[in-house]
Amino acid sequence: MLSEINKLKSDLFSRTSHELKTPLISIKGFTELLLKLH
Repeated sequence: MLSEINKLKSDLFSRTSHELKTPLISIKGFTELLLKLH
């Protein structure tokens, strides 16, 4: 399950422009931080 999500994320990121990548990385990092706290 997790590896499938990571693969989808990688595929999406490879097609995403740099302008969108930076906020997405910020959101991803924030989400991971929240998940670690709970």
